[in-house]
Amino acid sequence: MVLLNRFTRRCFTGVLGALLALLWLLNVACAADANCVGKRPGDQFWVVSTRHLPSCGPIQAASPDFHVQYVAQQSWHRADLDQLLANEPDKITVIYVHGNRYEAHDAIERGSLLYHALVDCLPPEQNLRMIVWSWPSDTDGGPIRDVRRKTCRTEIEAYYLAAFLNQMNPATPTNLVSYSLGGRVVIGAMHMAAGGEWAGRLVTPAAPITPRYRVAMIAPAFEDDGLLPGAKFQMALSLTERMYVTINACDPILKRFHWADKWEHPTAVGYSGLLGVGQLRAAGHRIVYRDVSNLVGRTHFEVQHLGSAAVMTDVRHMIFAPPGE
Repeated sequence: MVLLNRFTRRCFTGVLGALLALLWLLNVACAADANCVGKRPGDQFWVVSTRHLPSCGPIQAASPDFHVQYVAQQSWHRADLDQLLANEPDKITVIYVHGNRYEAHDAIERGSLLYHALVDCLPPEQNLRMIVWSWPSDTDGGPIRDVRRKTCRTEIEAYYLAAFLNQMNPATPTNLVSYSLGGRVVIGAMHMAAGGEWAGRLVTPAAPITPRYRVAMIAPAFEDDGLLPGAKFQMALSLTERMYVTINACDPILKRFHWADKWEHPTAVGYSGLLGVGQLRAAGHRIVYRDVSNLVGRTHFEVQHLGSAAVMTDVRHMIFAPPGE
């Protein structure tokens, strides 16, 4: 994987981080304005929202009624799922799943930041379809109550995302980028899309079950033993071509992930790394780690991660590198 020397990393991280922080401050005021997305010609920017969908539901049901919109001609347009799924299946697609305590405008704003960080240095002919997965993670009470409610929400949210993934064209080069608790949504969705059951819910498994998704998990907040045989997400890696995970033992939020479940007291993958990687055998070799403690320090702030040249170089390489590299 392409790595930068320490001096270059620090210089780029400072400059890029400052620019992204400035862009973030500007976007906060206008995230709902399509002009603020500023996509390149040939690219697409979509939002799929589940904020109106229930937090509890049937074990198996028809496709959820997603709210879909996209940016075109500097304005937002409503669409249906068929329009999204039928639109240029050969285009490289990135699905971004945000973390906790994000309102709808926050999700669009952070998705826009990620989009700009990804297309930086891409040649004009390399097009990208960006999909922001907007789920109901608005602040709900104090920190302990909030994280427990949102951790519970990730279970049905994974079901919704798995149902979406399994309707996509298998030939579409699809990448999933998650932040924080969004990582639990993604890993749960991968497990369910491969035919796994979670919280009593199932979706019709994707066919064929082959590694085809590239997954980047930034500061992931899900159980460090979740991928082990017999664990909650044991089938997730069967659909994973490669996985990138950032780790930060200085992250003050991930350090307290044990609050998410008062009985199990889980440890976050983004804090300690995956437990028992050796038990994953060949699938374990598809996972790459990046220790970001010296890059972002004692923070959980997403913009700091997106502003790290080293992290974004890794993520871009994972998404755009040809198969086998």
